[in-house]
Amino acid sequence: MQNLTNPFPGIRSFEPEDDYLFFGRERHIEYAVNLLFQTHFLAVLGSSGCGKSSLIRAGLIPSLVKNKFASEEYNLWKYVMFRPGDNPIGNLNKAIADISGTPETTENETVLRDEKNGLINVIEKGNLKADAVLIVIDQFEEIFRYSRQIADNKEETSLFVKIITDAISKQGGNVFIIITMRSDFLGDCTEFIGLAEIINKGHFLVPRMTKEEREDAILKPIKICGGSINQTLVKRLIDEVGEEPDQLPILQHALMRTWDYWMQNRLNNEEIDHHHYEAIGTVTEALSLHAESIFNEFDNDKYRIITEKIFKALTDISSENRGIRRPTHFGEILTITMSNEDDVLYVIDRFRQKDCAFLMPSFGNEIFEDSTIDISHESIMRIWHRLKEWIDEEIKSAELYIRLCKASKLYEEGKTGILVNPELEIALKWKTQFHPNLNWALRYNPSFERAINYLEYSKTQNELSILRKEEKQKRELNRTKFFAIILGLASIVSLVFLVVSLNMKTKAEASEKTAIEKEKIAIVASKSAEEQRKEALIQKKISEQQQQIADEQRILTEEQKHFALTQKDIADEQRIVAIEQKKKADISRNEAVLSRNEAEEKKKEAIISKNFAEEKRKEAEISEANTKRLRMLALSRTLAVQSIKMSNMANNELPKLLAVQAYKFNIDNGGNSMDNDIYNAMLCYQDKNTYRFYKDAVRGISVNNKGNKFITCGDDGLVIMSDAIDPANKSLIKTGIYGASGFRCISVSDGAKIVAGSFTGEVVLLSSDGAPTLIGKHNKTVNKVKFLSEDKIVSCGSDGQILIWTLGSEQPAILDQINTRILSLDVSKDNNKIVVGMEDGSMKIYTLNNSKSIVLSSKGKPIYSVAFSNDGKYIASGNSSGQIKIYDVENQKLKTELIGHLSNVNDIIFKRDDKRLITCSSDKTIRIWDLENTENNPVVIDKHDSWIYGVGLVSNDSKIVSVSADKTIRLWDLSINNMAKHICSIIKREDITKEEWEKYIGKDVNKESACLKIK
Repeated sequence: MQNLTNPFPGIRSFEPEDDYLFFGRERHIEYAVNLLFQTHFLAVLGSSGCGKSSLIRAGLIPSLVKNKFASEEYNLWKYVMFRPGDNPIGNLNKAIADISGTPETTENETVLRDEKNGLINVIEKGNLKADAVLIVIDQFEEIFRYSRQIADNKEETSLFVKIITDAISKQGGNVFIIITMRSDFLGDCTEFIGLAEIINKGHFLVPRMTKEEREDAILKPIKICGGSINQTLVKRLIDEVGEEPDQLPILQHALMRTWDYWMQNRLNNEEIDHHHYEAIGTVTEALSLHAESIFNEFDNDKYRIITEKIFKALTDISSENRGIRRPTHFGEILTITMSNEDDVLYVIDRFRQKDCAFLMPSFGNEIFEDSTIDISHESIMRIWHRLKEWIDEEIKSAELYIRLCKASKLYEEGKTGILVNPELEIALKWKTQFHPNLNWALRYNPSFERAINYLEYSKTQNELSILRKEEKQKRELNRTKFFAIILGLASIVSLVFLVVSLNMKTKAEASEKTAIEKEKIAIVASKSAEEQRKEALIQKKISEQQQQIADEQRILTEEQKHFALTQKDIADEQRIVAIEQKKKADISRNEAVLSRNEAEEKKKEAIISKNFAEEKRKEAEISEANTKRLRMLALSRTLAVQSIKMSNMANNELPKLLAVQAYKFNIDNGGNSMDNDIYNAMLCYQDKNTYRFYKDAVRGISVNNKGNKFITCGDDGLVIMSDAIDPANKSLIKTGIYGASGFRCISVSDGAKIVAGSFTGEVVLLSSDGAPTLIGKHNKTVNKVKFLSEDKIVSCGSDGQILIWTLGSEQPAILDQINTRILSLDVSKDNNKIVVGMEDGSMKIYTLNNSKSIVLSSKGKPIYSVAFSNDGKYIASGNSSGQIKIYDVENQKLKTELIGHLSNVNDIIFKRDDKRLITCSSDKTIRIWDLENTENNPVVIDKHDSWIYGVGLVSNDSKIVSVSADKTIRLWDLSINNMAKHICSIIKREDITKEEWEKYIGKDVNKESACLKIK
């Protein structure tokens, strides 16, 4: 088959030698040439991407050089093109030397600077032997950019403008000057005397191309180079590009990529058609996908890091905080990237190959230390998703550095203190992540050394502060321990006091009892004395009665009276003694009660002291245990990383044991059950479950309801049913003629029916034991297909249609027709709701039983994947920049946002318990997210060699199946415990040796055998 020349230059401008392929600007060229002849000066103005450079290079220059307008006065032309850069006068001198064929001299530059008509004089001195000399100054706006960066450049730029205006003002000369400049810099022209005046005389604002002119720009180059294109595709291209002038280079790039793809994949005399165009990503994604594919071709991180640093170096920040191009010398790029020359050249050369031309100078031009490297077109900065993220990072990095410079200046002036957290932590993280150097820093602020010294000093002071706090904490901990001991001793003493007080209480109660007994005796004695007193009175009366009877009895009576009085006195004394005894008994009883109360209070205080001491002891034990736990978790991750680093050892028994020990430490200390480092350490020693059944990219995957089988489809048209336990146990599904264009998506029903969607729009019913059946057709690629039931299917496509097919019915029901590509679709588990994601960033939910639809999100990044949770409460979506958003279905509000992927999120699935989310991306990674704790870092699997298009869960959700553009199907274990068991089953050594344990783990950690304890 004939190999035809690609007629489209891609993102770069057309060159003079491409004039035979340059169409659609004929009337603009004629007008511009006539204006140039009148004024000897032409300012070609327009927005970025409108085609200014191509108009000059492939339009005006060939027209003048080939004398297409039959000028009698100017037959022989010589021309030179250059960009002013950061040395406009020097670059002008070099350009004139190039066309005159003489060496570049300082003498000529002196003439340019010092003489009134310096430019005319240098050209005449060069003896160019031409009727007319054309000087083209491309990207004239660079003079404004450089004049702002350094004060001295302002005078240099003013002199350069004067040289140009002096040359134009000379009447009747043969020097013609053309400049190209972005129209948004017109206001800057007033900064320089004379510049606005000459632009007013000869300005040409590049018009928008009409629909017919755009059609010529597509059709005529293809026809000249022997190709043909579907007319409806031409209309689609014109519609998708629209009338915005900045879309022209993007259109040229998409056409270049479509042509290359068509040349590699066309069948016989097939014309360029929609499926060729869609395969490269269309106008919307072609440039980003192309740049991403080049980036992913680099086989190690070294070149990827260099790529990032190069593109960041070539990006400047405008006053509106947006990225703009910044041409940079190769030598400066070497110092910014801190890489060797060969590595940097290798990266630059790959991005300036003829098939991409993302960087300048163009391929084939040798690069020297003073060569200027530049991004070929600003549209790359708008469309390449990764570069946009780099630009955002660069803007944030520059802003942080500038803030750091200001803070260091204020500190030097004594107006502020050192950095403290969180600002210090953010700045240190920035320094570690971006490794800023002096050459990078000079672009934003020259105070690099002062800023870094300020940061390091702040870090040192912070570390000292932390050490002081740690020492203080240690002292407080020791004080707490000492206090706990003292309180413990106090508890013991309190217990002794309690025993003593109880003993005193017992004695007091005994004293009280004795007093009561004495009181009773006193009362008895008192009663006896009272009775004796009464008896004495009776005797007295008897005596008085007997006085008259016998005088001889008087003496006896007197004696008895005296005796009675004596007895009375004794009785009174005994009563007084009894009263005193009662008072003493009362006092003793009160003292006993007080002693008992005091003993009770001492007992309570002792119990409180004991409880406080116990509480402090427990707090100290918990704090100590938590510190130990955190240390063991950190040790587990360290062991995991060490194991990964050692995994390529010839004898890898030790790294296997370290991986298992890391897992054991993690689970014993309550770590994250799906820790990324530990998972990847385990993954190093698992069987490589990689299956290569396809000759091209594997696009789609669907798992049956039981999870024991899965079905896949690919760009080569194959459809394969595989066993989940052993995917090598497979069967090939017949696809007939429908597999010729390749399948984009696939689905399997509970009843084992299979439906697939093709790149050319067919929806095909397949069977494991029968011929394929065409159900119907979309107008463009089918992007997703799903079963609603055994006899109903829903599909969506790039034609903006959502169709519901009923098996046995000829025509589908149109659920919706949308004016944008529908990229993703999912069906809820109850088959009542459908969610779709679209290229314009919107999402809609359709409820089938009531025909209602809800807009879940409006404009944004293209949504490449959507998924319902198994309980139907949530919807997850993934977009082109790698963001994952989870929405609440009931209230349509954003619940969670997950950041991590760097490119398109191509597929999303929930585990059956909805506790984990599995995603895959064009950044070549699978990520496993913990939805119960989204603060946990996801597990990242990065073993695929290219974009990952789909994932599925099999074997009761214990394994992940992934399909990729690297033509493979791969199986991944979801259970770290199973992975640990596998390692323990294959290792030959029983345990880590004592020496190895002390080296990698430490003497203070008790040695154990992890494999013996893993169940």
